[in-house]
Amino acid sequence: MVMGGVKVGSSALVLMLAMLAFVLVQCVDRADAGHGSPIMELATTSSGLPEGFDDLRMYEDPEDQFLDEPARRLLAARRRSYISYGALNRNRSPCPARSGRSYYTPNCNSNAGPARPYTRGCLRITRCQRV
Repeated sequence: MVMGGVKVGSSALVLMLAMLAFVLVQCVDRADAGHGSPIMELATTSSGLPEGFDDLRMYEDPEDQFLDEPARRLLAARRRSYISYGALNRNRSPCPARSGRSYYTPNCNSNAGPARPYTRGCLRITRCQRV
């Protein structure tokens, strides 16, 4: 057999295959070693996070670390807000027409009185409608 321009006998081929198998077994053994192997360990900080992830700790709520999983789910469900089915109706604005409130104002219906009342004079185009 010719490999790379060099004639190789069958015994040399068997020897090369045996060496390749040995190297592969060694690689698998080291990968199975898991956390105890220095090859597989990540460089970590004092917090136990990989380097570069330590900045993420500033976004954590310190009170959340004492909660168990069901309590976390309940807390997450309370933090979410949903749009009602009534608000999803076609051609419906959440705020009364001509109230002067922004479409994005929270609870615009519960606020008393118009924010910016309509004060234009009587014009043909407005049909003299006043609030």
